[in-house]
Amino acid sequence: MKCYARFHIFQKQWASINVYSLVSLKDKIYFTLDVPTLEEIEKNDFTALFDEYKDASQGLKDSIRDWKIRYDIYTDRWGRHRAIFLPTISPGGRGIS
Repeated sequence: MKCYARFHIFQKQWASINVYSLVSLKDKIYFTLDVPTLEEIEKNDFTALFDEYKDASQGLKDSIRDWKIRYDIYTDRWGRHRAIFLPTISPGGRGIS
């Protein structure tokens, strides 16, 4: 889990709880990165690469659809969240959020 160390520093610096990226493929949304909290690592309870995100909020779906930055408050299986969705293009040309 050493690979997450830099993301944990980022989380502390920005007082964020979650850092993740997603990709939309064939009308489904998948995790491409989901940095688990230290508690999630201890419990071995976190998503794997390309797990489907079935609880995606409407704000996330809209952001992927129209490529606009969105702020959203939503609830999923992990709890209630405030998020900023930043659609972008990967170096390989794939859209990610």
